[in-house]
Amino acid sequence: MRNEIRLLISLIGVRFDRGMGEYIRLYLPYLCEEFKDNLFIVSNSELPWDLLQIIAKYNCKLLTEKIPTPIFEQFYIPYIIRQFNIKAAYFPANTFPLIKINDVKYIVTIHDLIFLNKDIKPKKMRQKFGKFYRSFILKKGIKKTDTILTVSYTTLNEIKKVFNNISLTDDNVIYNPFDFSKHIEKDDGILEQLNLKKNNYLYTISGTADNKNLEFVFSAFSKLKNVYPNLKLVVSGIPDKRDQQSYSRLLNSLNIKDSVIFTNYISNEQKASLLSNTKAFLFLSKSEGFGRPLVEALFYGATVIASDIEVFREIGDKYVYYVDIKNNNCLVDFFKNFPSKKFNYEDVVSYLKSKFDVTILSEKLIRKIYSTLEVSK
Repeated sequence: MRNEIRLLISLIGVRFDRGMGEYIRLYLPYLCEEFKDNLFIVSNSELPWDLLQIIAKYNCKLLTEKIPTPIFEQFYIPYIIRQFNIKAAYFPANTFPLIKINDVKYIVTIHDLIFLNKDIKPKKMRQKFGKFYRSFILKKGIKKTDTILTVSYTTLNEIKKVFNNISLTDDNVIYNPFDFSKHIEKDDGILEQLNLKKNNYLYTISGTADNKNLEFVFSAFSKLKNVYPNLKLVVSGIPDKRDQQSYSRLLNSLNIKDSVIFTNYISNEQKASLLSNTKAFLFLSKSEGFGRPLVEALFYGATVIASDIEVFREIGDKYVYYVDIKNNNCLVDFFKNFPSKKFNYEDVVSYLKSKFDVTILSEKLIRKIYSTLEVSK
């Protein structure tokens, strides 16, 4: 029975330079190994070379078409499901087709409900459409899904609150995974490239979306500059020069334009160096479904300062310092009263591996797929 299961995985609209892309990138090799030539992967964009190699290694089927995401997802995927007699379809990126083929099981990972939050107001047209599309699909189609997975208990509770007729248990939580066995050499050349010295900069990984709260980060940093005038702020996650320029007026008004450095796309090795050498890593989002950079920063030994929101408490536990993002002086107050650490690095790594290791979590994901099909693993 298991050998006859044909599973489809949708990579529609996935950006592999973001946390959701990394989520899929780490789980996909395990799914390829498990389902092999019975796995059908659909995408409307080019996949990273390492994933292409994995797909070829296990003889999985890759179906690609340059079709816009809504059309591909809503019409082409149901066509593929019918054509190839698919038994289950896994949608790991919040959305899925509203057309449901009889007897085919839909498994969906909902990373967050930020797109339902009316207080989050996107600025870009692409972000506005994405918010509308995700909201529309989830509201109209959630009852058609057979299994809903989430990346945190915080999101799980939000889903149960918003959709009170949906039955979910703690078993539906499968965290954003990390491959802690993969050794990454640090590329300290990035420090020289950006004219940085160890402990003379703060670091954040952000984005232009409203929930990332980057404008608040700039405001809080400007207050801290009055105390540490030589301190710099390094920002990754916004490599587009036009996006960087959009913050120029704000940075000028705060008198910090010469102290804020936007990076281009950086490698994992460069990111590891920036995290390892920073005075502190800032993660001051208004809301997140998980918060992957928080785990990465802890793993590379950074002091982590995060917004005091439920999901960060869940992910970071006692190893993160939490601040009030309603207070523009939160960074000033923190560094004036810098608390002593009550843990060592080995404790941090042990904690991270116990919760977020991909080898353990991938087994849980595969079991959920089989249980949806009522097949034992």
